[in-house]
Formats: sequence, structure tokens, C-alpha cells
Amino acid sequence: MVIRHNLAAFRPCGLLVFLCLALSGEMAFANPWPRDRGQSFLAVASFDGAPSIWVDHGLGNGRTVALSAFLGRTGDRRIGLRFIYSNDLTPYWPRHGFFALAEWRKSHAGHGALTGLGMTVGADLTQPWPGWTSLELQAGLLHGAQAASGRIEWKAQGTLGLRPNDWLVVMTQLQGEWTRAQGNLHFAPSVLWAVTDQISLEFGLRRQIRGGRAQQIKLGSWLDF
Repeated sequence: MVIRHNLAAFRPCGLLVFLCLALSGEMAFANPWPRDRGQSFLAVASFDGAPSIWVDHGLGNGRTVALSAFLGRTGDRRIGLRFIYSNDLTPYWPRHGFFALAEWRKSHAGHGALTGLGMTVGADLTQPWPGWTSLELQAGLLHGAQAASGRIEWKAQGTLGLRPNDWLVVMTQLQGEWTRAQGNLHFAPSVLWAVTDQISLEFGLRRQIRGGRAQQIKLGSWLDF
């Protein structure tokens, strides 16, 4: 899974975090802090040789649209479209956002799709370093051959990210995905190195706690433009 924020926005006076996740190899992002109108973000990653891509674009007024794609080594394919709305003006609430998604899927079981809704809440941190913490929850309805293991798919991810200096971000995630018949739970630490204000490189691991592959290595690159 991949997480995303604007590295250039981390400053002692405050920070703006953009995050995303990739559960079970596919890219699936939620973003409670919207991109400004006209700003875009691109993430390209490889999970043990399985490529994925995520691109999003700010529409303004708290709205973001995103497109994702994943090609698994065993022939699994996923293409998704997501619309994100953020509202930081609600009194007494932490930072939060809502999203709707539609995803086309192909696997050994056949073709199918998923439609779903989700929410992310989070907060900025100042100690021991600048950073953020967040929780994303998602519920999706499976269609076609993808519904063989259950009609409802649940996802959850908790993230802690810290920036000890101007060029390094250290992140830790706990990621889960469940249907009626099966479930996966993973622990995923990673580091991001800011090459420039717009380009960052990522190295991470994803360790199986329950279900899925025992361990995966992730290599990625992020671009803000």
C-alpha cells in the first residue's frame, strides 16, 4: 500500500498531508486534505515487480478526482476511479474527508467490479517531530465474479508518519481487508526521501500478519506538479 503527502508542505509552521493506501497490492487512496485547484499528483510503485499507478487532480472547494491502476504478477488487474470531498470546517471534528469509488477488477475468478464509500479522519502532529496520524475506513459492494467470497468488502488502514528532518519521512501502517470468507492484515513500514520539492523516492516493506503473501518489497516514486 502506498501513502502520499506533499513533502514540500512539511514545515515547522504547519503541514499539509495527502495520503493514500494500497491494500493487497492495488492502489486505493483516500485524502481528507484536498489538493488545491489545478494541482496534480502522480505515484508509480512496484510491489515485488507488480506495477501500480495513481494520479489525482484538485478541482477546488475541497474536491479531488483520482484514477488508479494495478497489474498483479498472477494476472490480477484493477482500474479504479475515486471522487474525494473534504470538509475541515465542521466544528469539533478532526481533519476528515469522504470518498466514493468505482473499480473494475479481473482475476482468476473472472471479471467483476466494486462500488463503495469511505471516510478518513486524521490529525497533524508536532512531537516528537512534525507528522500526522490518520485512520481510513471503507465499505464496498462486490459485483460479478468478485462477489464469490462475499458481497461486502471492508478495508481499514491506520497510519503514523513522522518527519525527523527536511528530506526524510518515516511511516508506519497497519492495513486490513476483509470479506465474509477471508481476511488479510499487514504491517507496512516505509521511508520517503525527498530528492526535490516535487520528487520523492519511497522504499517499504509489507509484512503479513494474517492472510496474503508473507512479505512484499515496495519501490516507488512520487511527483507533485
